[in-house]
Amino acid sequence: MDGNPTRMITRRIARPLLASVFISGGIDQLRNPAGKAEAAGPVIDAIKHAAGPVATSAAQAAAPTVDHAAEAAEDAAERSPVATEAPPVARATEAADEARTAVHDVAADRRDPLSDETVIRVNGAVQLTAGVLLATNKAPRLASTALAVTLVPTTLAGHRWWEMDGAERSAHRTQFLKNVALLGGLVLAAADTEGEPSLAWRMRRGRKEAKAAAKVAKANAALALHAASLDAEAMKKLAKANAKVAGKGGELGVEVAGRKARKAAKAARRHAHRASGTADDLRAELAPKVRSAADRAQNELAPKLAAASDRAQAELRPRIAAAGDRAGEVASDLAPRIQAAGHDLADRAAEVAADLSPKIQAAGHVAADRAAELTPRVQAAAQRVAAALPSGS
Repeated sequence: MDGNPTRMITRRIARPLLASVFISGGIDQLRNPAGKAEAAGPVIDAIKHAAGPVATSAAQAAAPTVDHAAEAAEDAAERSPVATEAPPVARATEAADEARTAVHDVAADRRDPLSDETVIRVNGAVQLTAGVLLATNKAPRLASTALAVTLVPTTLAGHRWWEMDGAERSAHRTQFLKNVALLGGLVLAAADTEGEPSLAWRMRRGRKEAKAAAKVAKANAALALHAASLDAEAMKKLAKANAKVAGKGGELGVEVAGRKARKAAKAARRHAHRASGTADDLRAELAPKVRSAADRAQNELAPKLAAASDRAQAELRPRIAAAGDRAGEVASDLAPRIQAAGHDLADRAAEVAADLSPKIQAAGHVAADRAAELTPRVQAAAQRVAAALPSGS
């Protein structure tokens, strides 16, 4: 979008000014269609047969827009500082309602769409709706195109100055030229893209970009096919070369491996022979050294072991003495407890003996009485045994 502030402000001012005459003319056509229908009769008759279905279709398509414009007019009237009962506000509201009713009647075919007054009303409704859209900067290019389309029959129907004479001819010629000037302004407004590319330019550019994309796609496909064929041939050649190299490398590898294995076997045998002789020599050389090293180690370690033993005895002797002293202290601590425990045991034994003494005495008396009872029986048994024995025995 064109970001020039001056141009934006100019558009905001110029569009309402350009739309004002069409809003006023649309209201007048809706309120007073009879006089304009009589003047535009010849032109309307010329387009009656072709415009009937078109008018119905146009009314059906324009019905939502007309409803929106009528609601916008009613909202503007309610928010207006002037009372809604004021003549200008009331006329604008009534005209919007009449436009909505007329468009809906034509769209529903409830009225003869080819009558002169109906055509005038439809033309006025279109001019009023498109004028409001242009003034509020809503779809300005579409609104300008619609106004330009309606302005041509309006001019031809109302200002045929070449059929008139005198002052009337001069006045209508002036109005005709004014309408032609308005038509030029509408054409400019319809072509104003506000700095953006036009629809036709975008369509042409889109077709060019589509053609260029198609060419690029074809070129890419051709390159891909060519590259695929080249890759296939190159891969075949590379595979063949690798196979040849692998075969030769295998043959060479076998020969080289055999040579290296034979050399390694010979070297191993030489090293083994040398190692066996070297081992015997080493044993002969190392035996005296090992013995002398053992003697030296024994001689060096004997004083160290004795010193370590002395140090251990010297370190342990105080600890042993301290342990003995500690044992004596523990024994001296425990002696009173042991004596007390002995006294306690003696006292307990005396108490037990005192408790058992009557029982023991009673048991002695019972034993004595039982012995006294058994004595005669024992004597009688002895006599019987003596009598039973032979006299010489």
